[in-house]
Amino acid sequence: MKYLLLPLALLLTLNAHAQITFEKSYGGSQEEEGRAVQQTMDGGYILAVSSRSFGGGNYDLWLIKTDEYGDTTWSKTFGGTGYDTAGDVLETTNGGYILVGYTSSFGDENIFILRTDSNGDTLWTRTMGGSHNEHIYDIKKTSDGGYILCGDIDLGGIYEYSLIKIDSQGNVQWQHSYNYGQAYEIQQTTDGGYVLVIYPYTDPSGIIDMKLVKTDLLGNISWTKTYGGHSYDMSFAVQQTTDGGYILGGRTDSFGAGSSDFWLLKTNANGDSLWSQTFGGPSDERAFSLQQTQDGGFIMDFLKGMR
Repeated sequence: MKYLLLPLALLLTLNAHAQITFEKSYGGSQEEEGRAVQQTMDGGYILAVSSRSFGGGNYDLWLIKTDEYGDTTWSKTFGGTGYDTAGDVLETTNGGYILVGYTSSFGDENIFILRTDSNGDTLWTRTMGGSHNEHIYDIKKTSDGGYILCGDIDLGGIYEYSLIKIDSQGNVQWQHSYNYGQAYEIQQTTDGGYVLVIYPYTDPSGIIDMKLVKTDLLGNISWTKTYGGHSYDMSFAVQQTTDGGYILGGRTDSFGAGSSDFWLLKTNANGDSLWSQTFGGPSDERAFSLQQTQDGGFIMDFLKGMR
């Protein structure tokens, strides 16, 4: 699950009735930005944080392991004297962790991948990138035991979105970049390919719309679809549904009750829109993650009252 950037790392857990079970914050005298959290196999949690309070200088990657109550079991920082920023974290099948982000400690802003054991001790690191700034925002396990990563390449204010496939040891198997946009979330599909949501996609009239991209297992684009109205529409989350289609969650300024509203959009397997729903009132609402439930419905988390 991805979390919004915050001035400190905050972990908030809810029970099945959406009641708070505990709330914990982590940080020092300066800023911390909570980037991602995942529940671990032991019932605790692993947090990926960008920290200015701890580490070697500027922002550093801060990995925090907690027990089931959010109490810190251990924490480790990683990085150099530049800006080292967390993007996402996953627990590996043997109980370790893989952390992705980007670093400027070794030149331009390049992709940074770190693999640790169950205690947060480094097993290996990888940096990759060229003459442009490159960023990774999401990582997912793949059916072959490796990982798929998505992010962007900054070409001087114009962004290409990128996909990188690595094996379990962080070796690159293939990578692609595509015009134009930034990729914030990716999922592997049942056919072995991938689906990802892109921000922003601007049509010739200057309107920003949601964009959904489907690729094959080697990252070659199979099709793309855009969705939106007269104003600003974007997606932060995507998942393949049990019927082979897709569900997208995000925000819309084109539809709904006013300002920006939480927008849920359902498509078929070809990305054609089947239905959409907006939720919200006069304030700003937007969805950041979603999941299909066992009864065929959906559960989502969303932010209210902020731009």
